[in-house]
Amino acid sequence: MFLAGLFLASCSVFSPAIRFGSATLTVNEMQNGFLVEIRTENPVTDVTTTVPSARWLIITIPDTLLETNTVAAYRSREVDSTEVRRFETATQFALRFTQPISSTELIPGKDRRIILLSVFFE
Repeated sequence: MFLAGLFLASCSVFSPAIRFGSATLTVNEMQNGFLVEIRTENPVTDVTTTVPSARWLIITIPDTLLETNTVAAYRSREVDSTEVRRFETATQFALRFTQPISSTELIPGKDRRIILLSVFFE
């Protein structure tokens, strides 16, 4: 599959602090882009994002193995494809947007169970 080569391979290092739980995803249109929200059962830290190609966004959540069926099935007017990969020590979500991404920004919050991400378009 095309996206398999885009996922980061650095997620195979063992971590004794693995957290299990479920995740939900919502994408809301804002005035200058979209707001991606991922909610998890347990707090998460060190979330990273990358834009490997114009329409794909990859979100990596380390030290977490999430139940991902809800996220994998997510489709909307803004997101036309979603892929999920679970590695030994991380979960990755790949979202394909309907328009090219120009930049992303993680929005820090007090509740570590909520990951907020601004996605801006060209």
